[in-house]
Amino acid sequence: MAIVPLAISCSVGGGGGSRESSEGATDPSCALDGDLVIGTASPPRTPWVDGDPADGSGFEAALIKELVRRLEVDADRVRMVSVPDGEVVNAAERFDIGVGQYRESSAAGVAYSRGYYRVPQAVVTTRKEVRPTSRAELRATEVAVVAGSAGALLATRGSPRAKVTSYGDLGSVSDALRDRREATAIVDLPDADELMARVPAARLVGLARSPGKGAPQLRIALPAGSGLVGCVDRVLDDLEAEGVLRALDERWLRDAWKATTLR
Repeated sequence: MAIVPLAISCSVGGGGGSRESSEGATDPSCALDGDLVIGTASPPRTPWVDGDPADGSGFEAALIKELVRRLEVDADRVRMVSVPDGEVVNAAERFDIGVGQYRESSAAGVAYSRGYYRVPQAVVTTRKEVRPTSRAELRATEVAVVAGSAGALLATRGSPRAKVTSYGDLGSVSDALRDRREATAIVDLPDADELMARVPAARLVGLARSPGKGAPQLRIALPAGSGLVGCVDRVLDDLEAEGVLRALDERWLRDAWKATTLR
């Protein structure tokens, strides 16, 4: 069956239209015509999505459920489509909103919402003896990072003599671990699962808050030019103000990885 793209009955702009709390009516300028097509990452990964994303189990599946409810879209008007890992740019025209551990990029064809989750840095290693308990211990460890990433900043901040090797992308970092040229890496938390899938001997041993004002955040992806960006941003504003995002974090993510939080 062909997917009918969603249309917005009125234009959406910053601050346009009267608005009540998202527990009641949503902004009338966000009234929708047609189906709401939601792109979700494939394959689904726990704890982001546990099973069918439509069930609301997992951090991002629960977020989708809140978005649908607060945009006041009936369940029979919601369609889910799978988006293969790394294909959000090519697939953006297939969905109205995409939820799948997406971080903002400069790629054409995709717009992004405000952030809904500040991404921690994950320490992944193939060595049993690597178990840092602090950032100071981490900076004394030889690590691989993606050049220009939050992980690179974490590894070097306050330690100009840090033993850091930079690579061009996550694939190159995982190759270095798999080929035993490197033993430990610092990557965005959502990328840790991908790295460990590529390097079976690797395990996640530590988590640290991403440094700097430009720390990576998970965002909802939308087709470029979508009038839904403002609507989604306002829903996310409400979810943050009401403590819902924090509650979802505590419910699904806080203890999911059983890793040390670095001091």
